[in-house]
Amino acid sequence: MALDIATTHRMVLTVAAKEGGWTEDALKHNMPLSNPFGVNTIVNRQAAGNKDYTTIGGLPKAISEWERMFKDRVYGEKDPQNFVYKMQHPAIGQPYNSAHADKYEDVFMQVYNSMGTYMGKCGVQ
Repeated sequence: MALDIATTHRMVLTVAAKEGGWTEDALKHNMPLSNPFGVNTIVNRQAAGNKDYTTIGGLPKAISEWERMFKDRVYGEKDPQNFVYKMQHPAIGQPYNSAHADKYEDVFMQVYNSMGTYMGKCGVQ
């Protein structure tokens, strides 16, 4: 996926950790849905719950749908602050995540910084 959107593994893992979670409660919710990026079903321009990809193609479908919806916003972006800004302030469309939008970018950066630490400890680049 990182190659498909010309970004870093750390960026993709940060989106997954931020949206899919890495706490036990968040993982218990999202893992059974095969929804690593917390993509919601939208009804009347409002989030109506996380999509369940287990019935529509699983993880490959979740990845391809995320790329289809958001790739144009962040293609080639390797700077985390620019990446999250583009996700939240698209030229066309809604912010990536409107819940706690005023703090979303700060929280994303906290997760990004933590991700670097954990990737280093695991030897992931």
